[in-house]
Amino acid sequence: QPQPQPQQQPPGSAAAMAMQNAAALDNEQKAALIKSHVGDLLPGERIIMFVANLMHVSDSTGFSYTYAQQQPGSDSDAIWCCAMTYYRLILFGTGKFTPPPRPADWNPACWPSRPVHVLQMPLASMERVEKSVFSASLAAAPMGITTNTISTTSLMGLQIVGKDNGRSLRFTTPSYADTARAHEALQTYAFPGRRNLGYLFAFESKKDDVMKSIETDSAGNKRVTLEPSRKRFDPLVEFTRQFQKCTTGESQTCPWSIYQSINQSYQLCNSYPAILAGPASVEDTNPDGQRVLQQSASFRSEQRLPMLSFAAGNGGGSIWRCSQPKIGLQGNRNSADEWLLNQILEQAAKANAMNHHAQQVIPQQILMQLTGSPTLEHLQNNWLPQTASGTCELKILDLRPRSSAMANRTGGYGYENTSNYPGTTLQFCGIGNIHAVRDAYQ
Repeated sequence: QPQPQPQQQPPGSAAAMAMQNAAALDNEQKAALIKSHVGDLLPGERIIMFVANLMHVSDSTGFSYTYAQQQPGSDSDAIWCCAMTYYRLILFGTGKFTPPPRPADWNPACWPSRPVHVLQMPLASMERVEKSVFSASLAAAPMGITTNTISTTSLMGLQIVGKDNGRSLRFTTPSYADTARAHEALQTYAFPGRRNLGYLFAFESKKDDVMKSIETDSAGNKRVTLEPSRKRFDPLVEFTRQFQKCTTGESQTCPWSIYQSINQSYQLCNSYPAILAGPASVEDTNPDGQRVLQQSASFRSEQRLPMLSFAAGNGGGSIWRCSQPKIGLQGNRNSADEWLLNQILEQAAKANAMNHHAQQVIPQQILMQLTGSPTLEHLQNNWLPQTASGTCELKILDLRPRSSAMANRTGGYGYENTSNYPGTTLQFCGIGNIHAVRDAYQ
């Protein structure tokens, strides 16, 4: 079947002259055009794909632009362009385009109220890229001539669906070759896969600096002399800061310890950071401690054993994370995993017993909300230390619905049996999978 061709403008129109000028831009002119209408790019960000003279641009907020159908008040000789870097996709117009009137059933906060000229989306925020056909009714008469002749044109374009609550961008190029080129570029750089991680902006932004810093010694060996980038988050610094609060005021030792060797090369859990933290009674440099941690990891999905995420400044209050255990239908147990959770309880209890101000740090009403306690009596009986030994409780919050957790037992996983973990309680939070959470925002 013959493919439809994009609508052409009369050669003497201002819009047609703008399209011809944009098609003849070199790389420097394209960069200048982006800088004047979008702004400065990030350090290390450079253009890898550019398409001018877009025929149609729209997004999920309601903005829509169609070539030769600008809204009143828009620039008649303005055009829309598409530029892609290793970091983001940018759709920008050379003029300000007035959005169409807001429908009566739309929330005013969800409708653009100011002229739109830039739409963008980071490549890492894209969920999928799809080819789509856009049908537009374009006037077939030269500018300045009134006519009732209307031609319907089908244009091939792209639709980019984002991960952020179903946001989407749509644009149509002047030719099918441009559409295919844009589609290939987006599929390559937005979804590089494991084999092409060098396409990620984190690496590409430093590529030129790294190559320039390579030096060769007398033996012919090459090495990179570029100074490493400053760490925005250093777990050693952060955990040290948290643990210092545990030891201020009195002479007690911190109940938690930093593990620097057990996962140094991600050999224990490849989805956990290299620096971990756990109970001080378990040493990651000791063979017995290493055995406990390794056996506990083998009992958890994806090797994600219980590890510290946050430690409170007073007492043993803390937040831990882990994955589901490999309970299965047979109710499997793991002595190392049970002992590790018991050590967390014991260390927290000792810290609470030595810190007499732990109960007064947070108001009891706030604690009732955090723990889900219906009454103050329930809070005191189940959460606050009751004896001199500092009895406390480890509350396991399973974020899944109970039905999902029970269904996972057929696959060899499941949830903790609190009978095997003394001092613990289990509560299901009823949160669905990532798809259900995302759909909840739409």
